[in-house]
Amino acid sequence: MKQYNLFRVIVAVFILVSYFLPWFSGSAEVGVSDINGFGRGRFTQYTDGELTASLVWEFGWLNLIGMVLIIVVLIFDILPLLNISIGQKKEKIATALVSLSLLLGLVYEVLFLSGSGDIEIRVGEVLIVPLTQWLDILAKYGFEYSIGYGFIVFIALSIALIFLCTKKEK
Repeated sequence: MKQYNLFRVIVAVFILVSYFLPWFSGSAEVGVSDINGFGRGRFTQYTDGELTASLVWEFGWLNLIGMVLIIVVLIFDILPLLNISIGQKKEKIATALVSLSLLLGLVYEVLFLSGSGDIEIRVGEVLIVPLTQWLDILAKYGFEYSIGYGFIVFIALSIALIFLCTKKEK
């Protein structure tokens, strides 16, 4: 039983790490960019010397809530390792929390790819523009965001954790 919970703890920790990895990334001749699971990232332009801008997308809070849910699941799995009993419905609650976190992650991804919200661009001064406008400007230079490896890791491990939460212990 302890090994089973330890495995779930490890999976949950890797899910937490995935939020810090790029969920969106892209590159073109003009530069490279990535945005993590919290809507934070950077854009580096190479055309007229190197210029780096910090990016903040307004819907990063969605995954912040998802991360808190995964932390609660992590606590649920750590307590039995410390011989602290937390009741019978732990697996059902954990499954619901991971599923909700997965849903928030999917909504986050769809909102970005559909161009929803505003993005804050910081290059010396702060400029706030609609995300669709930012994506259109980049598209003129052949730049396009695609799904990053952080999102892929998040999806795969979330599905694995849901499976582990619903699987009966031996």
